[in-house]
Amino acid sequence: MPIFKNEGDEQNFPYTGEGIAAVLYAAQMDYSQGAGHWGKDATIEMILHTINVIGHVEIYPDAFSLQPGSSKLTEAMDIARGG
Repeated sequence: MPIFKNEGDEQNFPYTGEGIAAVLYAAQMDYSQGAGHWGKDATIEMILHTINVIGHVEIYPDAFSLQPGSSKLTEAMDIARGG
């Protein structure tokens, strides 16, 4: 997961392959509360996005597909919300 100093810096990022599911910007990182604090620090959230997209979705597409209405997770969430 690349980390950029400023939003828009990714436009100059030379990597064009697959495998990047999220990027992180310096302004999204806040270690004032200690590592792993979920307050203003988006690091853990972006790492989880990467794990889900590159890992779970690829290995278990029937369960975790990202397309609307195309996964068991979507079906379960629709049932939980009452449709």
